[in-house]
Amino acid sequence: MIVSENTFYIIVGVLVLIAIGIYLYFRWKGKSVSGSWITLIMLMVVFFVYLYTPRKLVVESCENYTVEVILLPTQIEDVNTSYGYKSYVVNNTSNTLSFEYVYYGNNVPKDNEVSVFIEPGEVKSVRGSKIDYILSSPDSNIRVKGKGATKTVLSCDVEQ
Repeated sequence: MIVSENTFYIIVGVLVLIAIGIYLYFRWKGKSVSGSWITLIMLMVVFFVYLYTPRKLVVESCENYTVEVILLPTQIEDVNTSYGYKSYVVNNTSNTLSFEYVYYGNNVPKDNEVSVFIEPGEVKSVRGSKIDYILSSPDSNIRVKGKGATKTVLSCDVEQ
């Protein structure tokens, strides 16, 4: 089951409101300890659902794309999807797409952070449930606290 990103955020918001409602109900009944545990467990489940639900990014042209959320594992053009901290990029353009990492401050590449090229008509899984810069150029510098930051970039019209 695939839904739009806005619908997914509404679902997450409703689940959070239900968790708060359960807490308030148990508090009203005088059983706030059990209500607190149920609320805490439900909020943890919502957090993990939010974090590990993969995104589907369909690129139609170098200016046009849509972001959807995969609620239940499905198949996208012969690629089986699964839960995890990742996004599936569908390249419906005639250009090659590039998924890269940009490092700010003192950050250095990690072993699992590699660039991925996505050929026209291809579907690839990339690390991270959110891509920071989609079909736009990244900032030359950003404000960071601590050592630095790593951002992800999906760009179009790549010459290999």
